[in-house]
Amino acid sequence: MKYTRFFTSIIIICTFFFEIIPAKNPTQIIISPLISQIDSTFVPFCDRLPPIKFDVQSVIDESPSRDSSGIVGETRIRRNTMQSIICNPVPSEVVRRSLLAILSGCNNASDTGSEASSQISITIVEFSLKETSKRITQTMDASIILKVIVSSPAGTITPKQFTVSAGSSYTTLDTSKHSERILRQALSDALREILKNCE
Repeated sequence: MKYTRFFTSIIIICTFFFEIIPAKNPTQIIISPLISQIDSTFVPFCDRLPPIKFDVQSVIDESPSRDSSGIVGETRIRRNTMQSIICNPVPSEVVRRSLLAILSGCNNASDTGSEASSQISITIVEFSLKETSKRITQTMDASIILKVIVSSPAGTITPKQFTVSAGSSYTTLDTSKHSERILRQALSDALREILKNCE
């Protein structure tokens, strides 16, 4: 019983201590989950792609947060204080530039678009971070859903349509410092699924 009271007192003291420390930025956290180059996890998918060039024709954001200036979630930094998590660049640019970087790393990206044998169009359905708190820990969940259309510029093949979804989760005392990595992991998984469907 005395140990329970001791640990309860420690938690109360720690909570008070963190409450009185002023936040460096009380309004927002800016993250950039861009993928600039492929890693070893992409290599098997690159190897299975056909020897053609892809052009990322368009990425349209139709997610619930599309009009929120890049806000993809919130994180609690104090008991009664929330911070917005802002994706910079905005999600549509993150997806477009990351997919181009992956295709370039696979040697399957079209430099000008005119040499492309296939075009990829993407609609973002969801691109978000959601945080939940339980006692002294927080869990951050990333969720990405993309609708993809792969077509030929000349219209010589039937467009291929599919949806990819990916998620990532992490639990710790403070998830805010991990939000960029969590979202990037979900994006990596989503892009690997796109490559898999382009085989």
